[in-house]
Amino acid sequence: YVRAHASELGIDPGKIIVSGGSAGGHLAASTAMFDVDEDGDDLKVSPTPNALVLLFPVIDTSIEGYGNAKIGERWKELSPAHNVRPGLPPTITFHGTGDTTTPFKGAQLFHDAMLKAGNRSELVVNEGGAHGYLMRTQPLYDECLAKTDAFLKSLSLLP
Repeated sequence: YVRAHASELGIDPGKIIVSGGSAGGHLAASTAMFDVDEDGDDLKVSPTPNALVLLFPVIDTSIEGYGNAKIGERWKELSPAHNVRPGLPPTITFHGTGDTTTPFKGAQLFHDAMLKAGNRSELVVNEGGAHGYLMRTQPLYDECLAKTDAFLKSLSLLP
């Protein structure tokens, strides 16, 4: 919808960046990884964003990750870490090693799979950082913004 209506929204359809934290990070990754075609969608318009910015995302829905009890046996269908393929958008992921909500292991698994598939992936690791760590102090938040800006500039998505 956003890309198809870019002119009326006043945005560049070639510079769509999707970001989210925690469950919103899962949703952001899902916009690039899972096909959802609704009736009336113009399938000639790509729904895939140009870049992803993920903040301590739900990225692994296996038993070792988050959400497995809610999803059940079909967890693999909705697990970004287990559905990486070539051609996914460049991604920067911020994650703390002390995250017990969305374990760091899933972020590392996703990052490694992205690289193996030939995709661009950056993993910004915060040693000991708990879930939501970068929202708790201004310096960490500012660092996240600066690294995100640098990442997006490297892709020519920001001036």
